[in-house]
Amino acid sequence: MSHFPRRPGSSMLMIQLLQYIATGGSSRMLNREKLENNQVLLYIVVLAAAFFFGFMAPELASRIGGSITIIIAILMYSMFSQIPFVSLKDSFSNRRYLAAVLLTNYIAVPIVVWIFSRFLPDQPPLLLGFFLVLLTPCIDYVIVFTALGDFSAWLPVPFMALTLFVVVASQIAKVSAVMDQIIKVIPLYIAFMIIMPIISRFIAKRMELDTGAGRALVFSGSTRNSLVVLPLALALPGDASTLVAAVIVTQTIVELAGELLYIRWVPKLVK
Repeated sequence: MSHFPRRPGSSMLMIQLLQYIATGGSSRMLNREKLENNQVLLYIVVLAAAFFFGFMAPELASRIGGSITIIIAILMYSMFSQIPFVSLKDSFSNRRYLAAVLLTNYIAVPIVVWIFSRFLPDQPPLLLGFFLVLLTPCIDYVIVFTALGDFSAWLPVPFMALTLFVVVASQIAKVSAVMDQIIKVIPLYIAFMIIMPIISRFIAKRMELDTGAGRALVFSGSTRNSLVVLPLALALPGDASTLVAAVIVTQTIVELAGELLYIRWVPKLVK
């Protein structure tokens, strides 16, 4: 994974994104290359806008939260539409990589998460959110940030930005309301993002994966599916929903910051 080229100003990027949406995706307004190369900056700007909107207009932000499930469904469609299903059979021929992914996500990750959970208080909603988000492997960020295979990740980028805005804006008030509980999981999320790349790299070495597959494994093992499990949290009854959702959204924010570092760090970690 190469270093990103120089990026334009964030305000200009947001203007271009709005023009892109307004014109139905005209390549004149925002071409694929520019969108891909600036996707992380775009997510950060969108995240900041979501924070501002969520705190300044909490009632309106709460209303748009009702569209989370629909928007996530559109995001998933945009993700899977980028996958070359005609060559999906060929991907299963790389048995070592598949074994490494399974080993990482279904043996290594659960062990790490269980150990980390020992540092949390015995509060079912807090633990439920923690387990839900960290035990669910991700596909959306992996596609967007690694752009693996022979397909482009440009299509999911604007949908990912929209999803992040709606999710964070509508849920950020919940996070601030239970900050005394949320503060307990933040260090563990950070530790997870530090430890899992090291474990993934070790597994990649043991499985003799090539550089590309090794980097993909790092993203697969370290990136979680917070956006997909969030509707499950929102469906919970009573006050439990608030805390579980806040725990999940917090992981989204921490992970996005971590992805920015991963883009620089992973190519140096896996060569």
